[in-house]
Amino acid sequence: MLTEHTLRTPDGADLWWAETARPRAGAPDLLLIAGQATTHRSWLHVLGDLTGAFRVILFDHRGVGQSTLGGREAFTTRELAADALGILDAAGSGSACVYGHSMGGRIAQWLAIDHPERVSRLVLASTTGGDAGGVPREREASTIMASGNAARMEPLFFGPEFRAEHAEVVCDFFARDAAIPVRRAYFEASRSHDAWDDLGRIAAPTLVVHGADDHVTPVGNARRVAEAISGAELHIEPGQAHCPNLESAAVRARVAAWLAAGEAEVSEVPDPVEVPAPVEVPARMEVPDPVEDHGTVRIRRLRPAGLVSSPAFSHVAVVPPGATTVYVGGQNAVNERGELVGGGDAAAQARQALNNARVALAAAGASLADVLQWTVLFASGVDANAAYLAIAADLASPEPPLVTAAHVEALGVPGALLEISAVAAIFR
Repeated sequence: MLTEHTLRTPDGADLWWAETARPRAGAPDLLLIAGQATTHRSWLHVLGDLTGAFRVILFDHRGVGQSTLGGREAFTTRELAADALGILDAAGSGSACVYGHSMGGRIAQWLAIDHPERVSRLVLASTTGGDAGGVPREREASTIMASGNAARMEPLFFGPEFRAEHAEVVCDFFARDAAIPVRRAYFEASRSHDAWDDLGRIAAPTLVVHGADDHVTPVGNARRVAEAISGAELHIEPGQAHCPNLESAAVRARVAAWLAAGEAEVSEVPDPVEVPAPVEVPARMEVPDPVEDHGTVRIRRLRPAGLVSSPAFSHVAVVPPGATTVYVGGQNAVNERGELVGGGDAAAQARQALNNARVALAAAGASLADVLQWTVLFASGVDANAAYLAIAADLASPEPPLVTAAHVEALGVPGALLEISAVAAIFR
């Protein structure tokens, strides 16, 4: 049962918000932040997972659902985070767990960055640090999203079985209870969001959740977000599109258990399904991302006119003075116990080798995004395309690195199908 309230903002918006009963004395608060121009109804399907452990607080964004727009015709995700902070104040919540989906995750990032004392634990579902520096969606998905046609968009958000069996959940999610100018304002706020350089300031324990088949916000964004936030945990759910927070029983159970665990180790909570866990990566040193501006210098990866253009690789890397070069020696699919992972599966070996490279880079304060050049050696007869597709989402970038690949007769490790080495550059 929800108890409803209204908050008047300084610019005159009336924000509708509601709360569930606190299940017991001292139970923590949990703030749910919905996605782009989406109402609180998008969360109703999962309330039952959460109300046994939390006082759950949810609200309608300004100009959406039961909330009025106020005096603004345009706003940013950071300004929308101020609305969320106002809801916490109105609810008398000193510190709360925060769970944001899609654009709600973008808003939640600013809440955790600007007001760390107010966010005790953070869940970011199906989100990104920003479109400009993230992994872009495919053109077809963008066209469908721009149409605003719910029937066309539904397959990007939910699987066919879920849509057939839970039509009411899909209906609640796509309840577009906002005027067209307001929807445009939310689209622009989402499009202009850019928190990549600030994600490292998030201090709250963070769980990043994403569907492996998300074409709205490609899964490579989740990996980048998790890499950027010190100590963040990453859960990628196979077979899920943009709404694993609603559709996947495994994700719902994982999130509920992780939130309720408090300071307990999440590893003590079993996953409902067997999902390969990412290799643990040491916390990244606080260094600026070299693909962004660093004062007046910038590392550039170029695809000059007159050469073949591919989204998978660049042709030239230009490293200005002041950058530190990081070299990573050949990494294959041997794990930390010296065991070869993946057997004869090139895709599985590629994922392990890339994880090993990620660990090595992190030891030097770098990440996959800092790599200037990859060199990949394949054993004779190995399907290089299958190996690449297994890790393509991790490597996708608006400015991809240089790539040299070759087949060789054999590699030094018996059974190894491939070996990856890298050169990266960072500003210390």
